[in-house]
Amino acid sequence: MSRIFLIAMMVTAAGGCFYGDEFADERATPEQIRAAAARCGIDDFEPTKAGDGWAAYVGDDVPDHEAKEDCIYADLKSQGRLTTR
Repeated sequence: MSRIFLIAMMVTAAGGCFYGDEFADERATPEQIRAAAARCGIDDFEPTKAGDGWAAYVGDDVPDHEAKEDCIYADLKSQGRLTTR
């Protein structure tokens, strides 16, 4: 009986140790990134797929691209959204 209890406790405890979608609700969606880009002066912005998330890469063909990219990331961060950089 105690061996089964110990195994059950180990399995239950190990279930919380896996990295996965616990941040899924905090990751920025493409729509949220597009909205942030619009607030930063870029219309028709398309986020870049980066692994399981999205990045707000602004190409160097956009005038003042570094400042606009920083603006997008700062906007999303202020909302508590995670974005790949």
